[in-house]
Amino acid sequence: MRLRRFTTTFTFVGPLLVFALAALAGPEAAGYRRQDWPHWDRTESGCDVRRDVIARDASHVAQDPDRACAFVVLALRDPYGGEEIREPARVDVDHVVPLKWAHEHGGAAWDRERRRAYANDVTYRHHLRAVSARLNRQKGARGPAEWVPPDRAAHCDYGHWWSAILVRWDLRPGPADRAAIGALLEACRTSAAAWGG
Repeated sequence: MRLRRFTTTFTFVGPLLVFALAALAGPEAAGYRRQDWPHWDRTESGCDVRRDVIARDASHVAQDPDRACAFVVLALRDPYGGEEIREPARVDVDHVVPLKWAHEHGGAAWDRERRRAYANDVTYRHHLRAVSARLNRQKGARGPAEWVPPDRAAHCDYGHWWSAILVRWDLRPGPADRAAIGALLEACRTSAAAWGG
């Protein structure tokens, strides 16, 4: 039953998201500098956003007794590749829609405080995700026309995450990324059909 409800939801919501992204489409801008996007703000935990996201996404963390805000071991399932990771050094926190990409698709016009808010946004759970450091560096600042998770089972979620972030922050994808997001959302329909939805 859940799969049938999901398929119905996608039938209406998926095309609406693609239509909304088309309405946002606009030209790219140059001049990105990472220091203009202040990130990893301090939080109420006494640590920073990066550390808090890792603690949130991991199923288990063990605090380093000698270093505040550091972990000695964790258990994290990488949402991009499906790998189980236990070494903190192998984990990055990814801006699902990268800072540079955001700058080039609408963020160049933002003031510093809006850029800070974007770079540290934890109000939407999938804006920042703890992921494999290897895959995060492979992805870099590329949009979905150039990079998608290697685990095809992650494509549906990845498409929804991108769509939600672009609409929330009024970012404007070009035609190639817009088409790629549509293909990712189509994976939701395909997955549901495969399970008899």
